[in-house]
Amino acid sequence: DESHFLKNMKTARCKAAHPLLQAAKRLLLLSGTPAMSRPAELYSQIAVLQPKLFPNFHDFGVRYCAAKR
Repeated sequence: DESHFLKNMKTARCKAAHPLLQAAKRLLLLSGTPAMSRPAELYSQIAVLQPKLFPNFHDFGVRYCAAKR
């Protein structure tokens, strides 16, 4: 619950939670908070659920955040 707390990969909370979440056999992220205004804030949650989908933030940014190559 409250997966939106993982929106910033630089925070101590996210750094501590990431290895635990990656080691889990099953994972379900929930939040009652509406999606954030910036797609970049969803990257850390997606990276935990499907790390192969976007192996790095830059690839995600290029596709969803109008980042430059």
